[in-house]
Amino acid sequence: MKKFLLSTLAFAAAMTVNAQVAQIDGKAWATANGSADEGSTAWPVAAGVVICENDGAVMANGADTNFKIAGSEANGYDAIDADGMIVDASLQAVQGQDNPRDADGGNGWETFKAPATGAFLAITAKKDGYLAVVAKYSSNKNYTVFEEGTCIPYTLSMEWGDGVKNGAPAAKNPLTYTLPGVDAGDGVIVYDQEAGPIKWPEQIVLGAESAIKKNGLGVIIFPVFADCVYKVNAWGSKIAPQGMIFSETPFQTIKAVDAQGDTGNAPVVLYSATGAGIQNVQGAENATVAPKKVVKNGQIMIGDFNIAGQRVK
Repeated sequence: MKKFLLSTLAFAAAMTVNAQVAQIDGKAWATANGSADEGSTAWPVAAGVVICENDGAVMANGADTNFKIAGSEANGYDAIDADGMIVDASLQAVQGQDNPRDADGGNGWETFKAPATGAFLAITAKKDGYLAVVAKYSSNKNYTVFEEGTCIPYTLSMEWGDGVKNGAPAAKNPLTYTLPGVDAGDGVIVYDQEAGPIKWPEQIVLGAESAIKKNGLGVIIFPVFADCVYKVNAWGSKIAPQGMIFSETPFQTIKAVDAQGDTGNAPVVLYSATGAGIQNVQGAENATVAPKKVVKNGQIMIGDFNIAGQRVK
């Protein structure tokens, strides 16, 4: 694929770096990376091209694929607020155009193998800490995170309107869950494969039998460790990142907000370290979580926190 030189100004316009926040401006990024029409039509982007960067991580395109811009606003919400750090979803996101596959042509949500082709994010951590990947998520897609090729647990939380469609039961807002993890030794936490394939969010939380098919602005949260590479993606679809937020300590509160104030929608608490505002985490009252690696006072520790920084009862 043709490589394009990025001027300093074009690069800065394409992705805003504000220490812990990496903001994607899809049209600017598309122009800086070879699109002739601000990403309105698909154009080729090589593996390794940087999508956005902040103080804690670099997000790059995972494999050669075509890209287009995509919208992230949904249900009257246009921004994510993580402890006062804002990712603006009124700007366009970017999206690869090929569904990912693992090296054997399979789907990693059931093979537990990392994506090798198609649209996925390759995120390299600069520091130990926590990362929230901001995007418009779907209630009926499978999402995975791989650390150095190993499937790991994460927390997903998305705003999804009233969460009612196709006769499905009424659902609380947001749609939130944390995947189970087990200690593989030396404090390395991996996805508990005995829990089975990683299902759709609506199936995990509600046990939905028919597809509800709701979209909404949200986050995938997971711990990161310096120099490790994390592959993040949707299966049977293409993730469209709007940005990412890094914190050296666990997030306290993450909300979907109407930043422009044009809908009057009240903020939706997507994540809370205390559990405040989160009512439908799967099995929260019965959850048992293995000890997790955490970053505390600048040190990696094995403690009584789960992968998103919530204290385990």
